[in-house]
Amino acid sequence: MDLAASQKALREMTVTRAVVKSYAEITGDYNPLHFDPCTLTRTSPARPGSNGLSHRRQ
Repeated sequence: MDLAASQKALREMTVTRAVVKSYAEITGDYNPLHFDPCTLTRTSPARPGSNGLSHRRQ
């Protein structure tokens, strides 16, 4: 296979609650925005967010 420095790759994944929980266990990132229902009721949208693991980088 021939590779060039300008080539790009795309990776997709589904971020589930289990993925977020596993990431928190590994990194210690237990941010209330990911886990605490009381915190989530004061945010918009009022649903758990994912941690930095799932953010798309370009």
